[in-house]
Amino acid sequence: LYAECKIYMWLHCSTTPPSNPTETNPKPPKPPVPLPYVHHYGLLPGNPPKNILIMSMLGESLQSIVENPITGRKFSLIFVAHRIDFFSFSSKVNNNNPSKIYPMTLKSGLMVMMKVLKQIEFLHSRRIIHRDIKPANFLMGNPKDKVSKYEIYLVDFGFAKKYCRKNGQHIAERKGRSMTGTIRYCSMNVHMGCEQGRRDDL
Repeated sequence: LYAECKIYMWLHCSTTPPSNPTETNPKPPKPPVPLPYVHHYGLLPGNPPKNILIMSMLGESLQSIVENPITGRKFSLIFVAHRIDFFSFSSKVNNNNPSKIYPMTLKSGLMVMMKVLKQIEFLHSRRIIHRDIKPANFLMGNPKDKVSKYEIYLVDFGFAKKYCRKNGQHIAERKGRSMTGTIRYCSMNVHMGCEQGRRDDL
């Protein structure tokens, strides 16, 4: 969790977590794309003590929304930054066939994809690759928050790593690497044991 916490802080353009894990981290500045805030990193007393990472409360993942839509509920979210409708789909009930669920429209899918790509683009601009991109790692904002509920957040940086050094040197391409990520969403390069790069996040 400490490594993941450092990545969150790095993405927020803030300092890394304090050397003393019991200290509370100050709230970092707002990033250029929606990212969950790290409110606290520390140790939970016990035997043995456990690491804890407290972040912003978010909503459902894109995977859970698409696979388990709530009957009769309509999602119509506003992309606040540009004031345009970027995500709209509903699980409508057909009177003749109540079990029938209408899928997300093509327009909605494309607008969600644009939002997701902006998240990945920002991540790569910070010299980091995610290595576990999948619908379950993109969450909607807190439904009780009037602003964040209209956003999509990228989470779970447990497999993330830097692909580029400060001097601009890219990591070396290597073969025979073990698989990292989710088999269902991995690229062909990952299945063949190649070192992951930005292309594999896409």
